[in-house]
Amino acid sequence: MTTSWLFENFDASNWEAFTGFTGDISLGTKGVPLQNAVVDALRWYRATTDALHKPSHLALFDELTGDNLYEASPVPDDGTIGWQTQTIDPPIAVDARQGLIAAIAMETYRTIATYSVGTIPPPNIPAGLWIPTRYYGSASPWVIPTSADALFIHGVDFRITTGGGPAEYEVVAETDYDSTLKWEQEADRYLLDVTTIKEWATAKLIEGIDVRRIIGGWQPLSGSYQGKRFPIDSPHFVLELPNQARINGLLLDTSPGSAGHIQALLKV
Repeated sequence: MTTSWLFENFDASNWEAFTGFTGDISLGTKGVPLQNAVVDALRWYRATTDALHKPSHLALFDELTGDNLYEASPVPDDGTIGWQTQTIDPPIAVDARQGLIAAIAMETYRTIATYSVGTIPPPNIPAGLWIPTRYYGSASPWVIPTSADALFIHGVDFRITTGGGPAEYEVVAETDYDSTLKWEQEADRYLLDVTTIKEWATAKLIEGIDVRRIIGGWQPLSGSYQGKRFPIDSPHFVLELPNQARINGLLLDTSPGSAGHIQALLKV
């Protein structure tokens, strides 16, 4: 069992107080547990002692479904510069490779801890894959931030402990593919690993894992979501439906010249 924040070994001296936002904004940090896990805390980094400059919301979102898994009420704040932590009790159970976004909303007063992405010591996170990508969006009304870029990261974080996820899965089939695939194999979820990527995108290694963004998509062969295309934006990706219904096969495509491996998993 391992417990870690996404910013576990990030030097707090790297944070800067950024005051450039001209409108209300929601900001987030993405993390992907590599094992079944629980999330037991959220935190945000106070960049100034000005009491007015604090988030109106602090929450944890499921990236795929957009569900608000937990929201702190009230937002923790002791008024001092540094991390402001909210314990989640009971903890939130999450699946391996479930994309999570810790997010805050900054409304009216918008000074926030920010770091321009450069040379960052890779976090010591055996429990999860940290992706140095910020998410942002409108904070009026307060919603999950859905736009992403690699220009900055912001001081909002969550803590995970491996073990205790909501479901166990077993691999029932697997296959290699080359750019495209039609696979009539049922699954509750698929695990995709794109092992060959056309070099239009520069490799980005975190803890030895390539997290560069790619262009791709998939869609189920039948059911209520037939014909709906879901995006793929990472070489290591979980393919599942928003309602977690069983999938009776899929169509898959990734960038031309790519290749990889896919596993079909059923709940035990």
